[in-house]
Amino acid sequence: MYDKIWKGHEIADLGDGFSLLHADRHLLHDGSGPVLARLRASSRPLAQPNLCFATLDHVVSTAPGRPATSESRSRTIASLREGVAEAGIRLFDVGRSGQGIVRVIGPELEPSRKDSDPIQVDRQRCAPNP
Repeated sequence: MYDKIWKGHEIADLGDGFSLLHADRHLLHDGSGPVLARLRASSRPLAQPNLCFATLDHVVSTAPGRPATSESRSRTIASLREGVAEAGIRLFDVGRSGQGIVRVIGPELEPSRKDSDPIQVDRQRCAPNP
């Protein structure tokens, strides 16, 4: 099954075990703001922002009213909001329908339809082993 999905999304075999893959959906979390800023600064727009969706989940308070409890959290939230607005990415923002933990809401909402294979990059899944 893994090989079938991989081959169905492979755009190019780059050699040495590397491939360029097409992502049906890309789910972004609040840590993605700096990445969007770097893409913008390097004049590399997203090819298909309509396939990307974002939500605030790592730095959002669970307290009623959900205040940003620190300056760094406020900057992180602002960075994502600015990045998705400029890139044309749909944001499931705080207090809006659909907002939640990205790996939980992804399968529950429209962005991850039955006929797609969404990709969600999360620092816990990308950290190299020590």
